[in-house]
Amino acid sequence: MYNYLDFEKPVQDLELKILELKKLAENGEAVDVAEEISRLEKRSRDALRDLYKALTPWQKVQVARHPDRPHCVDYIKGLFTDFTPLAGDRNFGDDQAIVGGFARFRGEPVPATGFSIGVSRLMTALKNLGKLDTSDVIAPVVVLVMDKDTESLGRYQKMVAELRAAGIRSEMYLGGAGMKAQLKYADRRGSPVAIIQGGDERAKGEVQIKDLIEGARLSAEITDNAEWRAARPAQVTVAEGDLMAEVKKILAAQAEERARG
Repeated sequence: MYNYLDFEKPVQDLELKILELKKLAENGEAVDVAEEISRLEKRSRDALRDLYKALTPWQKVQVARHPDRPHCVDYIKGLFTDFTPLAGDRNFGDDQAIVGGFARFRGEPVPATGFSIGVSRLMTALKNLGKLDTSDVIAPVVVLVMDKDTESLGRYQKMVAELRAAGIRSEMYLGGAGMKAQLKYADRRGSPVAIIQGGDERAKGEVQIKDLIEGARLSAEITDNAEWRAARPAQVTVAEGDLMAEVKKILAAQAEERARG
């Protein structure tokens, strides 16, 4: 069954109505409903087209991560016939990211092989093979997602766009985790800076900027948890209009520190 996204609910409602009418017709419980089904199907197509003509930035992200998006096997089955996958015991010596087997293409027997991996895994593999020079690559600034309403998501996307326009690698956190987990994610990414704006900051026209590199260094010096939370080391609050200048200032200071070794 198709997995509908939240914003696709108008289409889902129409499709459920169509399905209901088709079942009634199959069971002989309804008079001729072909005309009504045809009308609803047209409404469904029109509604879907209109929705996808005006996607918000966050809706585009949802579509890119759609649970029903095609994967490697879907492409193989679309191109070939009689596909027979080959694999190990699915426990040892078998990489589930590699899909392979035998199939037929226009009646001719052929091998069919593909990959089902994300970009991050591919980049890691290239780095491990020494094919990717990352010595001068700085991890992206992470914009945390504190609120998930459409207006807030639009603000976070705008921050990312402005940072990228200034030549600063940046990304918006994708997922439903809380602030603590998002900061852990940023730490694992090696991100230099995290940007935080919840409802309180937004109401004041402010944004919090956390220097993750300096914060990690200071964490070794402050052992008391209460003192740590009270001090909020390496974290500043600035006006939204000063966001870019402050991020550049922090990144410049970090660059100087790296140069000093």
